[in-house]
Amino acid sequence: MKLSDGLLKMNQPNIVFIGGTGRCGTNVIKDILSLNQDVGSLPFETRFTIDPDGLIDSLTGITQASSPFIADLKIKRLKSFLKQLSTKNSASLIDKSYYADWELSKHFHNYDELVDKLIKGVSHFTYTAKWPGALSNNSLMYHSTDASTIEFEFSEFINTLYSDFLYRNNKKIYVEDNTYNSLFIDKLLHLCPNAKFIHMVRDPRDVIASYIGQRWTPTDLADVIYFYKNLINSSIKNERKLNCDSFIRIKLEDLCKEPKHVLNKLSIFCGIDYVEEFSKFDLTRSNSGRWQTQFSTTEIEFITETLQDELTMLGYSQ
Repeated sequence: MKLSDGLLKMNQPNIVFIGGTGRCGTNVIKDILSLNQDVGSLPFETRFTIDPDGLIDSLTGITQASSPFIADLKIKRLKSFLKQLSTKNSASLIDKSYYADWELSKHFHNYDELVDKLIKGVSHFTYTAKWPGALSNNSLMYHSTDASTIEFEFSEFINTLYSDFLYRNNKKIYVEDNTYNSLFIDKLLHLCPNAKFIHMVRDPRDVIASYIGQRWTPTDLADVIYFYKNLINSSIKNERKLNCDSFIRIKLEDLCKEPKHVLNKLSIFCGIDYVEEFSKFDLTRSNSGRWQTQFSTTEIEFITETLQDELTMLGYSQ
């Protein structure tokens, strides 16, 4: 069974992925677009597509696995991860706080059924055996060695999940805003060829200022800058792989200065109507230019010099 882009496009839901480096307005864009009654979304990041042990990570690991033990471990970790996200009561082998508040089966009616179907689809057969690194029992899963078959199963999982969500909620477009979508957008669009991608960017100096103090970023300024440079350059590299009809890059500053113009452009890109509710969204808390007061003169000089390539690439004055 081969992954046919033409066939999948005919059966796919309309999906818009939003991504960026974090602290650049991805949540804001999702919240605004969701004011249109044709747009469906969830009030949190679903995570199952791009987090470790999620769809993209597992698809890559299984299709590239040169050892049956590696494939067995990847399939089992994928199953455990997806089941963990099903309900708040899902037991975790790692930590009680591990995705503690996720309950995807509450939002996706057929979530558990589709997870079981996915795992069955990528497992060619199960056999009794054991190796030193095996998880718990003596049952091993042998993966299908046909990469196109595995890709088809993953694609069918995500597209069926979103299609059912849209149908049950009477929506036309699903918007998903996992922060690091931009790092995997080429892989996401391979699974969902009909999808589109909004790449949110922001003045790198403001991103750095906003990173400071976040629980998921470094605390040292030089480390934070290195962290950001790698994220934004990887995102731009992936952006260049895309057809110009599939993606659009939006500056957070442009959205705040000319919201109607930017949101009109985004509406056309997404294939939805501009609605007056968009104009009522509060964009006053963007903290544009916060870097000028948050950092010392010496720090500003260091940040600007270190990020001069990225500032130029994204069109920000130095």
